[in-house]
Amino acid sequence: MPVNTNGGGLSCVHPGMYGIFTVIEAARQIRGDAPGIQLNGVDLALAHGNGGVLSSQVTAILGSQNTL
Repeated sequence: MPVNTNGGGLSCVHPGMYGIFTVIEAARQIRGDAPGIQLNGVDLALAHGNGGVLSSQVTAILGSQNTL
């Protein structure tokens, strides 16, 4: 299972601002709009982020029309 297809927080953006970037990358992979790092046949993606020192957590599961 591929993870951090955009390189992860240290390669993409400051780690403290990474939350929305996981959702953006997940949506790009599902839409087939991730040039250079696109995976084949992505219908589901999971994005997880945290804030503070374990003070808030969020996990989102995104899917294409095929997963409805």
